[in-house]
Amino acid sequence: MYLLIGGYLAAVSIEDIRIQKIPQPILLAGIGIAILGVFYSGEKEWLYYIYALLPGTGLLCLAFATKEKVGYGDAILLLLLGLAEGYQSCFASFCIALLLAAFFSGIVLVLRKGNGGTKIPFVPFLFFAHLLSIAWGGV
Repeated sequence: MYLLIGGYLAAVSIEDIRIQKIPQPILLAGIGIAILGVFYSGEKEWLYYIYALLPGTGLLCLAFATKEKVGYGDAILLLLLGLAEGYQSCFASFCIALLLAAFFSGIVLVLRKGNGGTKIPFVPFLFFAHLLSIAWGGV
């Protein structure tokens, strides 16, 4: 399952870098992966899935509150990732991705290659965070 999610995130990362959007057909493919993840996990407790949706829900609220400075596509992708991976891996990947994005943004600012309004795609950081969480034992 981790390889399928990793491949999906790699493809989405390319689109996010290329056009700074996540096309709807790609998000629809993610729904299929999320459904597979739900069946693969075998978890029957509904609270597990509520926890799995928390990072994506928080990002969705942030996208709404910031008038889409954080994209809705990123939030929806994180919702799907939570269902596909489970809440432990989703939280780990999300936190690592935030740290990677903050570090990269700091470098961009220090090197004066951008400013506070520079748009940086988030999905590549999510992809690398997914790889790191697998390397650290598949949280």
